[in-house]
Amino acid sequence: QPQLKESVAEFQCDQVNQFKTDDFSIELPKDALYKNLGFQYQSKDATAGYYSSIHEIHNKTVPLNKPAVVGIKTKNLEVPFQQKALLVDIDTETGNYTTAGGDYKDGWIITEIENLGNYAVRIDTVPPTIIPLSITNKSTLTETSRIRFEITDDLAGIENIEALIDGKWALFEYDAKSNTI
Repeated sequence: QPQLKESVAEFQCDQVNQFKTDDFSIELPKDALYKNLGFQYQSKDATAGYYSSIHEIHNKTVPLNKPAVVGIKTKNLEVPFQQKALLVDIDTETGNYTTAGGDYKDGWIITEIENLGNYAVRIDTVPPTIIPLSITNKSTLTETSRIRFEITDDLAGIENIEALIDGKWALFEYDAKSNTI
């Protein structure tokens, strides 16, 4: 990732640091930085599929000791999608992105980030996938001692899982390695 040229603010490691524009804000708590930083920032127009500018927040090589709170103003985000919007961390070399989460508030998506880098707003409209591993043809139980499902989500992740059998709550264990309950 190319270095940004000019610092837009001087961040001190022993104090709270803030930087704001019309469509971006960042706040680093005291001791979030390991050393003082000439903070570099710029934004650029995003390609299709994004609902904000892409915000180049310094660079991903600078570590944070504590998460920073970031806000990015949305663009062209229709009301039905406001609660499905979140920030993504974009790998500029591959174009791939990973979720950083976030909550919609008054036209902004706000979240904590653990790494600096390139962030923008996307929406997550694809529901999680649930694949039965112990049931075939939607009715035949193939394992007699357990019921298993594989659960995955390609972006926002799965916040909680609640299993009901015949309307009654059932205890399921989640195995993160295999994405199974």
